[in-house]
Amino acid sequence: MRRAARALTLLLGLLACSPAWTPAARAADKYPNIDAATHLYEAVKLVKPSRIGAEEYEAIIRKRVQCYDLTTTPLERKRPCNITYVDAIIRTARDNLKSAPLLGLFIHDVQYCPIVYSMCIGEHMDKSTCVTVERQCIDQTLDKYWRGSAPHGSRD
Repeated sequence: MRRAARALTLLLGLLACSPAWTPAARAADKYPNIDAATHLYEAVKLVKPSRIGAEEYEAIIRKRVQCYDLTTTPLERKRPCNITYVDAIIRTARDNLKSAPLLGLFIHDVQYCPIVYSMCIGEHMDKSTCVTVERQCIDQTLDKYWRGSAPHGSRD
């Protein structure tokens, strides 16, 4: 019985000293989406913006930004801002692209493009630059799930 208690104490001591139990490791596990958003932002900045639908997508982005300015809490933004935003992007893509999309995956990923805009605003504080960066995010998502090409591939 004493051996089992010692072994258990030793095991718990080793686990407590393990790097996975440190406050920094727990904090990293709490916020995995920050790393994903940072990676997305860096990848999006490398995408060459498409000319197809550029003006329409920029108008959609500006309308979303205006909606966000009028609606302050995330829950209030869901219907008037986010759903309208994704719906407008899908309608514009259907008008401009003739290929069959992976629509569920597209919808899931394109919802992160406003986060890219926010990260850009934090870095540049220039709305027109950040509208372009968000459009690059939309283009990357269209490339991946709708156009069927690599994000850095040549196009129009």
